Amino acid sequence: MTRFVSIGKYFINTDHVLTVTAPDASDRIWIELDSGQTIEAEGKYFARVVGMKSDLGKAE
Repeated sequence: MTRFVSIGKYFINTDHVLTVTAPDASDRIWIELDSGQTIEAEGKYFARVVGMKSDLGKAE
């Protein structure tokens, strides 16, 4: 089933995500799509893109 997630400026179809970097020291992630496009986003979107239920660093 297709799943779209908001990463601020864009909605991306997670079926087309190849790789996602973990948040770096600047709290940025890079999302590589199967089209060859790489999108930079805030680290707070990492959990959404990879399908985790909670955000990194958030107490559960």
